[in-house]
Amino acid sequence: MAGGGLLLLVAFRPAWPRGHSRLLIAVSVVGIAGAQYTWFAAIAKSNVALATFVQYSAVTMTASLADAAPPGSAHAQAPGRRGRGRNRRLAARGRVPGGLHASRADQAGVLLAVISAVAYSFYLLGSARLVRDTGARPATAWGLSIGSLPLLVIFPRGRHIRPAIPWSSPR
Repeated sequence: MAGGGLLLLVAFRPAWPRGHSRLLIAVSVVGIAGAQYTWFAAIAKSNVALATFVQYSAVTMTASLADAAPPGSAHAQAPGRRGRGRNRRLAARGRVPGGLHASRADQAGVLLAVISAVAYSFYLLGSARLVRDTGARPATAWGLSIGSLPLLVIFPRGRHIRPAIPWSSPR
């Protein structure tokens, strides 16, 4: 993530998005770094399938939050909007029927994956405004660069999250 952000900074040389510093830092730290850290921690406590399935419930969560926009907001007045609940219904079609079953060992993983979904939803909503106001290149380059800093502090080179179920080699 740091490498990608730095490459984008070198390639595009975007100016610092003045007037949007707080949103950029919040989206970078809470959205990007928060979603990444909690997703990897969820994998360590459970497994990659469960963590990914729960994290991608953020799509439904984001659609629900977008539908809950106040009537006078820019989202509510967007062209082509046909009414509340439409986004939820469309997003819910991609859900797997039958629900999600988790053992007690996976409960911490599910909780971390839900937190990851909330952070990812925050990232989706916050970055949309940031991209609209500053452009995609500056938002992406600065967002990845800033969002990688907390992860580099938490996980210096050589340190990583250990999975709950270590891989075993075939005999």
